[in-house]
Formats: sequence, structure tokens, C-alpha cells
Amino acid sequence: MHGIFKGALALIGCALSLALPTQAQHRFEPSPDCMMKENYFRSSGLFSTSYSYTLEAAILTWYVQGPEAIVAMDSGSKSNLAQCIDPNGSLDCGLEPDKKTYNALMKGVVMKKGDAKKIRKYFSQPVPDAAIALASRAVGRCFGDHPAQPSMEEMGFIPMEISNDDCFRIAEVAFENRPSGQSIYRTWSSNIYRNVRLKPKIDNMCTFIQKDALDTYKASVAEEEAKRLRLASRSVEERTQGLTGCEIAYGLVFNGINKTSDDPIPDGALSWALKYEQDTIDGFTCPAMPEVLADWVDRQPLETFEAAPDPFDSFVQRGAPGGTYAAWDNFYGRLMMREQRDGFYLQDITGGCSEFLSWAGQKSFAGKKGSNNADNIMLQYLKQMPPQAKPVACKYVPTTMIHWFRTDPERQRQAEIAAERARESAQREARRKAWEAQIQAIEKAHEENLRNRPISSSNEPRCYAVETTKYGTRERCFHD
Repeated sequence: MHGIFKGALALIGCALSLALPTQAQHRFEPSPDCMMKENYFRSSGLFSTSYSYTLEAAILTWYVQGPEAIVAMDSGSKSNLAQCIDPNGSLDCGLEPDKKTYNALMKGVVMKKGDAKKIRKYFSQPVPDAAIALASRAVGRCFGDHPAQPSMEEMGFIPMEISNDDCFRIAEVAFENRPSGQSIYRTWSSNIYRNVRLKPKIDNMCTFIQKDALDTYKASVAEEEAKRLRLASRSVEERTQGLTGCEIAYGLVFNGINKTSDDPIPDGALSWALKYEQDTIDGFTCPAMPEVLADWVDRQPLETFEAAPDPFDSFVQRGAPGGTYAAWDNFYGRLMMREQRDGFYLQDITGGCSEFLSWAGQKSFAGKKGSNNADNIMLQYLKQMPPQAKPVACKYVPTTMIHWFRTDPERQRQAEIAAERARESAQREARRKAWEAQIQAIEKAHEENLRNRPISSSNEPRCYAVETTKYGTRERCFHD
């Protein structure tokens, strides 16, 4: 009995051990030379974050938490790690290419049990030295005292304790200005981006900076400062070049709203500015300016004047607020009515919209250009309109588009093909009907023959041959 009890305990222990996830392969020890901090490997938050691991961060996660962590990664992280074993890839991570495991990783979160088994089996091997060296160049010396890690100097890292915000700003600039082919900038900035947002937040987590990234950031800052100085040293003529008096007045009101001044914007200035914005969007001329506003504009110095954003450009950049028919009618309709005021006449063809939309949609999808700005606005926004809003386009069709639609050789060719197909179909239908009529005539004639067939009298015998003898054929006859 005692032996049976021990055997049962052994089986239970075995089952529990199989049910538990793979344990971490190495203990993670935070250090100033490692970009990743202890919050990066918290079991409670490791897989709940929406950010994917970069390739290098995925390698570190494999090193720290083992193959089970790879199974639990999101699709993007699995796809990044799959580069290391791609049979058609060129990246050297020290791993043998494996098509089956590669395919399992590329399935992402929709993988099946068999795929998870392949991943566990393949990544149960130790992390190769080449993979550790590769990952270190993006995350720092995070692999304990593993000898495959290059030194900080060899990897181009310099010690520098800065705030998280400054660290992230440098990473952003490094990524935006990265040299062609240097994906290391993306990895480094992505890891910082992810790390800064993990909870609990760690202050001053950046203890080193990539030298090339810092140099890029310094160059960017110097360029921005030079640009600021150039803008600050502009003359009044340069600041107002190409602007009308109305645009200058709008700029003064726009920039004076939140500015503390001994001569604040007068009453009525905001109402005028709002009217100016709407009229500019709709293509109208400058609205009349109140005298008190005109006097205020004349008093303002222009040595530090800055032009305001063009209201029409801002309107276009905002686009249609939502995907409803009404939103697109307001946005697109205003754009096209503005074009009509510039001489491009519009026509409402809502009644015959379907065929036109199909044709115009094909032109838009193919990247075709019209003969004028109004045509091109329609072709541009047809790509962006959701299906429920596309009929809006038929309310504001440039007459030049209608002419193009009616005379388009491609459309005429397609119409000829459609007409030829219709003729062939009509001919086939006519032949089918003629054949059916012929069959019906034959059947009718047959039925008529059956009805008119002579009926034998009941007094005449019906005889059948029953036997052939030397005297002839013997018959049997019936009279009923």
C-alpha cells in the first residue's frame, strides 16, 4: 500500500512538472551597462504589453526566460525572432535555419499545439554566442558575465545618466535620421520606447547612450538652433513676403490670442478671424474688417511677426471628421464648391451615379490624373471615402470629369465588349427559343397524329402467329 501511495505521488509530481511553464534559463541581473531594467521581465506584465519585442530584445527574453517565453510572445515578436532561422534569410544568429520552426513562428498567436511544440523543442538549446553578440549591440551587456558580449566601447556605447524623456528624445531623433541600412537605430529606439512605458516607471533608466545616436541628436539640435536663429533674424520684408494685408491681420490676431501685451487684440477681432477662416476655406475674398481692428493692426510692430497657418490647408489636413455621409458631404462638398468658384463647373449626377462611380473608382485606383485640379481632388478622395459616403462624389462632379467619362476610349472599348457580349447572349437566347419552339411543334404534331390515328372496329379479329408448320403459320385470333 505504501509503495502504491509513493507511486501515485510520483505520477502527480510528474504531471505537475509537465504542466508548469519552462523555468528561466538565467537570472536577470540589472546593471548600468544594460538598457533593460527589472520591470522589463516582470512575470505579471511581460506579455500584457502591446509593444512587440525587437529581434535583439526577443533574444534576451529567450536567454532569461527560456523557450516558453517565445511561445507566449505576440505575433510581431515571433516574426522578428524568426529572422534568425529563416531558410532564405541572411542574418547570422548562430542558429541553424529550420523551415518547420520558422513557419511555426510566422503563424504568430494563431499557431496550434504542434507549432508550440516545435518552438519549445528548437529553442530548448542554449542561446548561441553569435545571437548574444548581436543582441548586445542593441540592449547593452544584459547577459551577465557571458564572454560573447563585446565591451561597451566596442559596441559604441558611452556612459551618460540622463532623464527618460531626454533618452527617448535622442532615440526618436536617431531613428528618424538613421543612415540607410542601419536597423540598429530602430532596435535601440524601440527598446527605449518600450522600456520607458513599462510599469512601475523607473526614473533615469538611461545609463548609457549610443555614440552615433548622440552625435546624430547633437547635429539635429544644432540644425534646429541654426534654423531658429535664421528665422529670428528675418527682416520685416522677409516675414511678410507674399502675404496680403488680410493675411497679415489674421496672423497678428492668431498669434496675439494667448500673448500678453500692452495692446491686446480688440473686441470683434476673434469674430472677424473666424469669418476669415470660413471664407478662406470656401474660396471667398477677405471679409470686411472692423475699423477698430484695422487701427489695431496698423499699430502692431512686425519685427517679430509670424504668419499663421493657412485655414484652407488646415481644413484639408483635418479631413472629414468621421466616415458618415453627412461628414463627407460637408468636407468634400466645400472643397468642390471652392473649385467651382474658380471656374470648374460642377454637375449633380446622383440619378446615374453607379456607373460613373465604378469608372471613376477604377481611374482613382489606377492612379490616373485628370485635366485640372477639380478632377484630381475627386480622384484623390474617392480612395479615402468609405462605401457609404461615395455617393457624395456624384453631387459635385466637375463637367470635365463627365466629358472624360463619356469620351474615355477605354470605357468605350469596355462598352463595345459589353455590347458584343450582350449581342452574343441575345443570339444564344434566340437560338434556344427557336429550338424550344421546334421541339414543341414536333411534340404537338406527334400528339395530333395519335389523336387522329384510325381506331380498329371491335368486330374485326386481332390475330397473332403462334406456330409455324409445314402447312403454314397457325394463328390465334381474338374478337374483343
